[in-house]
Amino acid sequence: HRIGRTGRAQATGDAFTLVTEDDVRDARSIERFIGATIERKKIEDFPYIYSALFDEKALAEAAPPPKPKSRLMRGSR
Repeated sequence: HRIGRTGRAQATGDAFTLVTEDDVRDARSIERFIGATIERKKIEDFPYIYSALFDEKALAEAAPPPKPKSRLMRGSR
């Protein structure tokens, strides 16, 4: 909400997204869509229970499988 308001005002700012265990796959999908890795920052002294966001192996396992390529039939055989 705030980042949209900032952008419409043609101002600059920072956007923060808090990601939970349930959001890991969605976060990876967003990264694939934008073609970039979103910077991760660990909050000091926060009592993390799930920390896959900071573990590259766990992130790779959380990534959804690639979509199959469609096989469009063009013309007749």
